[in-house]
Amino acid sequence: MAVKATWHVKLTRRDHSRTAFTEYLNRVPKRGAIATLDVDGERVKLRIDVVREQPPHTRAAASLGVFDVLATTERPMPTGRERSPPATRRRALELIAWSPDGMTEAMLLAHGFTVEMLVDLIRAGLATAKAERVIAGA
Repeated sequence: MAVKATWHVKLTRRDHSRTAFTEYLNRVPKRGAIATLDVDGERVKLRIDVVREQPPHTRAAASLGVFDVLATTERPMPTGRERSPPATRRRALELIAWSPDGMTEAMLLAHGFTVEMLVDLIRAGLATAKAERVIAGA
């Protein structure tokens, strides 16, 4: 039989809801470590904030120990359009700045920016918009 550690986990999620559960793992929890566990049928990435080992008389002889673990869910890495608003706005401003004549709305939308975000940039005074007539074939 494999030697296991008992983790009594109290998990605080990003929406401030809490879940308590027990895991039997073949490693000792370490403060600051990131662990991926199955919680209520979903795979959750959590950061271990506090670890407290229970006294030795509470554990079995062939055990790594019994630990009380306080953890919070780790925010998943954003990808593509899920970037944080400041990073997305900064990227849009960099694109506009590198183009000598600015960029059209269609070009910015093709890069994945939303109309709402472009309006926010204009209202904040970070970008300007002007209407131009385009003649086809010219």
